[in-house]
Amino acid sequence: MKSVRLYDISAQRRPVMSFDFRETTIKAVAEDLDGQTVYIGNGSGDLASVDMRTGKLLGCFLGKCSGSIRSIARHPEHPVIVSCGLDSFLRVWDIKSRQLLSAVFLKQQLTNVVFDSHFSDEEIIGTATRLSPSETHTVTEMEDRDEENMLPVKRKKASKEHNESKKLKSKKKSKKPKGESTDAS
Repeated sequence: MKSVRLYDISAQRRPVMSFDFRETTIKAVAEDLDGQTVYIGNGSGDLASVDMRTGKLLGCFLGKCSGSIRSIARHPEHPVIVSCGLDSFLRVWDIKSRQLLSAVFLKQQLTNVVFDSHFSDEEIIGTATRLSPSETHTVTEMEDRDEENMLPVKRKKASKEHNESKKLKSKKKSKKPKGESTDAS
């Protein structure tokens, strides 16, 4: 589905409001605490906020994700959301500025994200540095290269000729010349 729709279930079965977001399928939606704003993420890694009263795009979050966004969660107290997806990053975003606060590579594709009830934004602000969109892209490229280097290397199967030559060498080493004796007399 490429759109977000708002239904009034008491009135009719048709959408009261519909909002289209780019050409890629929407994969994740999260509601803000105010009940009027929703955060949407799509298959291309775009993240945005939409005012559901007017159906207007409030703005896109800066720093595009490399893979499909699969889950978004809004913190119940602090003005942050987190997103995760197929690029293996967990990202923390500031709602007001729509800036990326932190990105953590987790070495596996992520499908869902939730907040711990003991979460503190001081932990993020104290350890994270703000990244510009170009720096975020560079970090992603560097980590993609690191991941490629960490992939296991397949071993080649030994050929029959190689195995036979190993057997011959081991037989030659085990044979001893006839004139030599191992007994100490």
